[in-house]
Amino acid sequence: MEFYRIPVSQSQKPIFLFLSEVLFGLYFSWTRFYIYSLLQCLQLQRAVPPENLLNCKNGRTFSYLEKRVEEENKKKEDRGKSTLRQTKTYSSHSFTSAKGVGKGKLTLRVFPQE
Repeated sequence: MEFYRIPVSQSQKPIFLFLSEVLFGLYFSWTRFYIYSLLQCLQLQRAVPPENLLNCKNGRTFSYLEKRVEEENKKKEDRGKSTLRQTKTYSSHSFTSAKGVGKGKLTLRVFPQE
């Protein structure tokens, strides 16, 4: 096996070293980023059923968990709104039917007028 040496003068050596360092650094960082995003996509696919999986494109991962957290927060907000209405004071009356005691019981909730 023969190796060919490219003749480089002493004044050009630092430039070649600098360029090779920069190129290697760019290649390494890009590869690391690509592997990281690929692993994120694979973990996402493992954790989430395919129909709920948002796509991973161009190295950007759209997290299903972030979407889920937003949905949960929205549900909590909606629940908070409805519980505010339900926790207002109201009067509760129980009526028994005319046919007999305890056969049919109707609970009527009356919300006060605002």
